[in-house]
Parts: sequence; C-alpha cells; structure tokens
Amino acid sequence: MIPPKRTPRAGTPVLCACALGLVLGTAQAQDPAARVAELRRLSDAGSAEAVAELKRSLADPEPDVRAAALQLLAKTSGRDAIPAIAPLVEDESENVAVSAVATLLRLGGEAIAEPVRKALRSSSPRLRSQTASYIGDHRDARFVEDLGRLLGDPNPGVRRTAAEALRAIGTPQTARYLLAATADQDRGVIRSAIQGLAALGDASALPRLVVLCGSEDAWVRREAAEAFARLGGVERHGEVAARLAGDKDETVVLALLEGVRARPSRDALPALRELAGHSTARVRAQVAAAAKGIPGAGVLELLRPLASDRDATVRRAAVVAAGQREEAGAWELLRAAASDTDALVRAAVAGALGERGSAQALPTLKTLAKDPDDLVRATALAAAGRAGGSAALPLVEEALQDANANVRLEAVRALREIGTPEALARVRTVARETQELALRLTAIRALGERRDREAIPLLRELSQHPAEVVRKAAREALDAIGR
Repeated sequence: MIPPKRTPRAGTPVLCACALGLVLGTAQAQDPAARVAELRRLSDAGSAEAVAELKRSLADPEPDVRAAALQLLAKTSGRDAIPAIAPLVEDESENVAVSAVATLLRLGGEAIAEPVRKALRSSSPRLRSQTASYIGDHRDARFVEDLGRLLGDPNPGVRRTAAEALRAIGTPQTARYLLAATADQDRGVIRSAIQGLAALGDASALPRLVVLCGSEDAWVRREAAEAFARLGGVERHGEVAARLAGDKDETVVLALLEGVRARPSRDALPALRELAGHSTARVRAQVAAAAKGIPGAGVLELLRPLASDRDATVRRAAVVAAGQREEAGAWELLRAAASDTDALVRAAVAGALGERGSAQALPTLKTLAKDPDDLVRATALAAAGRAGGSAALPLVEEALQDANANVRLEAVRALREIGTPEALARVRTVARETQELALRLTAIRALGERRDREAIPLLRELSQHPAEVVRKAAREALDAIGR
C-alpha cells in the first residue's frame, strides 16, 4: 500500500535533503555566529534531517556552535537528546561542558545522573563548582552524597558552592555533611553550613553550635549565635545564651537577638532584661523587636522602660512591639507614647493602634489626627479607617479638607475601609467633585474595590472624562463592580 502524501502545515519550513545539503555546505564557510543562526533556523523546522544536523554539529570545531547545538537539540528532542548531549560534559571547552551540565539538569531524568557525576569529578574547578550550583538550583537530592564529597575539594570556591547546594536541597540527609563543613577553614563554607543547619531546624546540630558559640573568633560566634537561638538553644542551653548576651562583640549580641526574634521563647526573657540596659541603642531596639512575639506575661514590664528610652529608635521599636501585645497594659503604654516628642514615634503609635483594630483606639487616634506632623496625621487616618468603624466617619470627613495631599488621600482610603453607605456616599462625592487628579483616581478605585453599585451611573459618566487616566480608572472600577 502506498502511504498517503503528507502535506506540510502552512508556514512550516521544509528542507529536502538536497536543499539541506546546500545549506550546510554554505554554513561550513560561514563564521560561527552565522552557523549558529542557521542551526536555529533548522531547529525551528523540527525535521528529522534538522535533528540529525544538530547532532552532527555537536562535533563542530567551534565551541560556540557546539554549545548552541546542544541547547537546540534539547529544545527540539527533549530527553531523547540526553545520550547525544551527555558526552559533552567532558568537552575540551569549559563553556560547552558547563552548558551541557545545565541542559542535562534542566531535562532531568535518570539518564543524566552519570554524566552529571562525571562533571562533579572533572579536573576543572569551574565545572565542578558550576555543576554543584546547578544541582542546588534544581534541589536534586540524588547528588547529596556527591556534594558531600566536594566539601573536601582543594578549591575553596568549589567547597563554598557545594555547601550552598546542600543548604538549598535542605533534606535531612544533608545534615551530616553540613555539620562537617562547619569545621572548614573558609568563612563562606562555614556560613553556608551554619545557615543550612538552621534552615533544617534539626536540634541535633545544637552541640556543634554550642562549640562554635565559644570560638575565639567573633565572626564564628556571630554566625553560630543566630542559628543557636533558631534551633532552640536558648531553651536548652541557658548558660550559653547568657554568655552570648554578654559578648563583648555587639554583632554577636545582635545575631542572638535576631535568632530569638525568629523563635520567641520565654526562656530568653532573662537575657533580654539584661540587654535592655545595653549601652548601644541598636541593641536595645532589637531587644524590643525580639520581645514582641514572646508569649505570656512579663513582656510589658520589659517594654515600658524601652518606651521611655533616651533614643527615639528604641522608643519606636518598643511601641511597635507593644502594639502586638494582648495585655490590657499595652493600651496604657501606647496612649502615653502618643505624646512623644518624636514624630516617628507618634506615627508608630498610630500604626500600632490601627493594627489592634479596636474602636477603643479612636480617642487617641483623634488626637493624633490633629498632630502638627503630616506623617502622623496620615498614619492616624489610615488607622482610624481600620479600627474606628462608623464612629470614625466625622474625623475622616474632616480630614478631606487637610492642607496636606497625602493626608487627604489617606482620608479617602479610610472611607473605603469604613465601607458604610454613608462613607461610600462621601467617596462618590469626592470622585465627582474634586479637581485633584490623584484624589479623584483614589476615590474611583475605592468605589471599584468596594463594588459600590450605587456608583455605577457616576462611573459611567467618568468613563467619558476628557482625561484618559480617569476614563481608564472608571472602566476598571466598572469591571470590578460587574456593571
């Protein structure tokens, strides 16, 4: 039976064997860039002849051509290209070998394991390092043992990349290799290993971290301190935590506090109380930040003196922390801080009250909404919208006449947050009557976000506005409402 004649789809490049031969004969006389361009054209054809030529081009004398050919072959043939690409991990050109490894790992599958391992055993430090990096990018746990062996590589850059890859893979099997890497002489390897252990969350690493926390090298103590706290070292090794809290190097203390912040624990309170009197404002501010998430009583007693600290940064951190506390005494602390001499502290009070989301905050927010500082007033209005409900409506409406544009914008956003029919009616008035472009756009978006069907006639009218930006905003609001 004679098979039916196949008609190519319209627009599909077709090359007969004769034409392909002419093209390739011409290509041999071209420079590498021209040959690469020709290979790209052949790859688009996707014919068997084109695939065969891509395979032949893997032996081209020019590295750029070989690299392009292997990438195009992988794109055209997928995993079927692996047997042809695999030998190129041993190519004489590092660029080609690196490209081959990257392509194989992107293709994936069982067939790539052996060529990738060959690349990890290469005499080229660059190829070993790049292969380890690509393995980490793909989180390929098949190569954990191979990466572990690379931690003994004579080249520190290779060891660093191997440690980074193990950290990225992050399976329990990586732990023993990362623990071993903490004894490396290269700081980059040590850092990656310690961070990898912290990310694993495996407390079995604590004995090693305790040793590192006692290092004579302040850099090592700093790297280990945060991981120590993240893995529960404060709860299990209080004496070590106390020693770190009293470290003469400020960066070690800050690292410990960052770890406590990531893993809040009541066992950290003794160290935090001690550090609340530290001579450095940066440390005192981090004490407040670390205390924020610690459960139970006793935290406000720590925060009160910090809220009266001589440094405004510390006071601000204490206010933010108090805003996260559920204890009744937190209200008292925030109300007292509302009269702070520093505008950023007062703004932090407003923000904290808004986060609490209670109408109990409204009296203090009314005071802050009259503050001489623009940022404080704007923050207070944003908070009133979240916390005050309909009771905040008179305050917010009055702020629409504020002298500062940002305050007026926050007033419209606060009306959107309140969301009552009265609040949305006021937003419609702003959208209709204001001559401020930014204010009008904010009002239009607020109506769309609130899906205010009462605004549909107005929005249709505004969709014919002379300004394109207004027309666009109105159309988007109508789309959000659903017409």
